[in-house]
Amino acid sequence: MEDKSPNIFSEVKNSQKFIGEILIISIILSLSINLLTEFFLSPGNLAILIIGIILLVLCITYVLISQLSQKEYNQRVKGFFIYDIEENSIIPIPMHNVSNDMNQYLNSACEEDKAIKLKWNQNPLSKYNSLKEKSRPESMVIIEELVSYIVFSNLTTLVTDYFNTKNEEIQNLTRKDFLNYCENNRFLDLFSKPMEKRISFLKSKDLDSNSLNQIMDNPNSGKTYKLVMAYGKDGAFFNSIDFPLPKGAQIESSKEWIEFNFDVCKLKIKTNFDGYSTNIPNSFLKKFVKIKKDPLSYRDYQFNIDISIHFRRFKLLFSRNWRKFAWIENFLSNLEKNFSLEKFLTRISWDTLQALDIINND
Repeated sequence: MEDKSPNIFSEVKNSQKFIGEILIISIILSLSINLLTEFFLSPGNLAILIIGIILLVLCITYVLISQLSQKEYNQRVKGFFIYDIEENSIIPIPMHNVSNDMNQYLNSACEEDKAIKLKWNQNPLSKYNSLKEKSRPESMVIIEELVSYIVFSNLTTLVTDYFNTKNEEIQNLTRKDFLNYCENNRFLDLFSKPMEKRISFLKSKDLDSNSLNQIMDNPNSGKTYKLVMAYGKDGAFFNSIDFPLPKGAQIESSKEWIEFNFDVCKLKIKTNFDGYSTNIPNSFLKKFVKIKKDPLSYRDYQFNIDISIHFRRFKLLFSRNWRKFAWIENFLSNLEKNFSLEKFLTRISWDTLQALDIINND
């Protein structure tokens, strides 16, 4: 696993800059206070008053500009998956929810939507060489949309759980609020489409008219509730969009990214897959994933999830409801935990497992 060295010299440089700024501000502020004190003790010299006020204003202005201006935070999470060349499929990995979701969602989409299945089979990842070909096959775009859907789904679950425990003013966004994003993501569009508009669910004998309209009866309480997830017998998958966000939030999206615009910040999520491989240990593939095939029959790939946050610090500082956005920190942490290869190998204690395997086979 990769060891990340601390940025020692960068931290020292930043510390020097910070100390220097503090010293300069302290000197100017002290001079300003002395001049103002001198004027009030011995009134008469307006020049002293004006110079003292100017120096004080300069200090305050500098602090406001440096600390309250719009800042940006960027994070890249490197995810991974294993591709079976012979089966043209994604291999599920034990204890790795992302790869299992990729396998399940791709199979469900191909079973229900023949267009997705045709494009996936006609343009397999195995035919693409990132070093030789300029145009990307449709299968790479499908992977990007698939990963984007999983990120979106995980974010929906996290935000829902967060606001269920908070008494905040929120708005519940539904499919109609994400129509533009649905147009750019075939998985979100298919899985969130109402069941009464999908043949796979209309043919199911287990779902009555109420269920197809997402209305379910609870025999214990006598109340009805909204059906948010369902599976069809042929592999079809339904997952409604019920996305709670602070009031006033706006959504923008394109083929490559989705952006959440709040009054205190903007959160932008972008997924990218260029067809490059990652560095997965061979022993991990053979002994943990239990791949028995020839190494040439499968490939490991890396995809990137880029997160950018533009803070409006002045608004954040004076906002009374900043806690409504604390879930963003949980989201960033969960991305690393759920998608990163390094984090996954650490979570399953792979180094320890390798050492035990060497000892047992000695």
